[in-house]
Amino acid sequence: MISELLDDAQRNEADGREGGDDADTLRDRYQELIDELRVILPGVQVLFAFLITAPFSGRFGDLTDAQRVLYAVSLVTSTLALIVLLTPVAYHRLSDPSNRAARISVAIRFKMAGLALLGCSMVTALAAVVSFAFSPVFGLAIAIGAATVSAVCWLAFPLSQRRDATG
Repeated sequence: MISELLDDAQRNEADGREGGDDADTLRDRYQELIDELRVILPGVQVLFAFLITAPFSGRFGDLTDAQRVLYAVSLVTSTLALIVLLTPVAYHRLSDPSNRAARISVAIRFKMAGLALLGCSMVTALAAVVSFAFSPVFGLAIAIGAATVSAVCWLAFPLSQRRDATG
């Protein structure tokens, strides 16, 4: 599934070398990708900000070892998501400006990896909070539900629509 998206990006890279109208198409696709990142990044930054301040909360010491592990995984994956999702911006500014097709291909890969890391961070943060507020079993059930919904909404549904549209 993911390989289909990457194959599509590589086809666009090959098409972009031929010039003409393809350069305008690549410019538009790259702008759409950057716009998508602009929508995603504030949410990741807010999640990261909350996670980075959590240890200073008065009740943080009440977490169990398992909840601390969930918190640590969430903090690390939100940090990595932020770094990975910002990479296309840095790559755009520092790489060869004439190679737009390669920048799109790289940015798609980093965006997909960043979304996976963001999903992991959200699910583990949710598991930590729900297990702390209610019970570990309920936290696990809610986390599994959130992971399932994320996989359906962020992966299965878009890919199913892609197949329907392409025949």
